[in-house]
Parts: sequence; C-alpha cells; structure tokens
Amino acid sequence: MLVYYDVFEQELALANIAAMLRHRGLFLSNAPVPPMPPMKRSDRYSTVSYSEWLRDHLFWHERE
Repeated sequence: MLVYYDVFEQELALANIAAMLRHRGLFLSNAPVPPMPPMKRSDRYSTVSYSEWLRDHLFWHERE
C-alpha cells in the first residue's frame, strides 16, 4: 500500500512501522521504499508467483 503514498507519507508510515518492530525486525513490502533511519532499505527481494501469469517482487527492509 505504500506505493500509493507520496514520499512524506511513506516516511511517516515507515517511522510508525519501525516503532513497532524489534531490533533487526523485518518489514515486507511489494515495492521498494526510500530508506530512513531506523529502517534500512534492502535491495534484496524474492519473486512471488500468484499464478502462471501474475508475479510480484517481495522486498524486505530491516530495522537497525
């Protein structure tokens, strides 16, 4: 859902998500988001297949 927010709203959402995560906790999203402390962006992702034609990338971001 973060893809529908502008950068400012994404930063607010990530700050709230980071506050709920433990140290080194993971946040998963289907779109890369800008890094902001204490979250660090990871370029790591996995490809998820929902059907033969529908695929998505699952990005993970780690709390520092």
